[in-house]
Amino acid sequence: MAVGCLLGLGCGGSSPDRVSSVCGRVADATCAKLIECHALGSGGVTVSAALCQQARADQVSQCVTDDGATISASTDAQVDTCVQDLTAQPCTEICNQVPQDPPSCNPLSPAPNTDMITCQAS
Repeated sequence: MAVGCLLGLGCGGSSPDRVSSVCGRVADATCAKLIECHALGSGGVTVSAALCQQARADQVSQCVTDDGATISASTDAQVDTCVQDLTAQPCTEICNQVPQDPPSCNPLSPAPNTDMITCQAS
């Protein structure tokens, strides 16, 4: 869903504001996990809060464009579960591989990740 796009490699009701809000929540949860896992972004730079903040607007916009229709069709419970599962995903399921989104995120973004996530040893 949003893991790869946050690294610069590639995210209920149907209001545009809700979709943007959901995309922001997913981007924030994903970025927090990437920081926790010491993921490396483009150019080998470690993902940081500052990097996430710089990329957030673009990532939310890309998510709205790519996943807006499926997010619009999702329920608040589906969104909450996806965000919780992204936050709980172990680094071993993210680092040094093409990670799979938690199954609970598939209703929001059915397209699989295609980007390798590299992490530095912690």
